[in-house]
Parts: sequence; C-alpha cells; structure tokens
Amino acid sequence: MIDALKIIEKYGPKEIIVVCAVAAREGIARILEHNPNVKIFAAVTDPKLNEKGYIVPGLGDAGDRAFGIKQ
Repeated sequence: MIDALKIIEKYGPKEIIVVCAVAAREGIARILEHNPNVKIFAAVTDPKLNEKGYIVPGLGDAGDRAFGIKQ
C-alpha cells in the first residue's frame, strides 16, 4: 500500500482514501507513519501480521481459493 501511496502522492491529491476489506493494526500504523493524512476505512481490523507479513487471522486461504494454487 505504501508503494501505491508514493505513486499517488506524486500527483498531489487533495485527499487520499484507502478502502479495504481487512486491515491489520500494524499495517494501518505504517501507513499513517508514512502519511498521517491518509483516511483508512476497513471493514475488519485484525490484530497483527505474521512473519510473512500476512494479516492474522485475515481471510485464510481466500486468495488461494479465488486464484488457485499450484500443488
């Protein structure tokens, strides 16, 4: 998200709004450290990220189910 924000910020928007289904508190904190003016709307806020940077508990294997995985 921060990489996307850096691209967007180059255009000088008056306001940046992030909308997501699930967010982690750590991720929200990192975004706000980068740019405290970003407005973040999340349907659910989960407590943490795991060692791979995945939201815990997050959506589990929803991405794998939606896009398929190689066995």
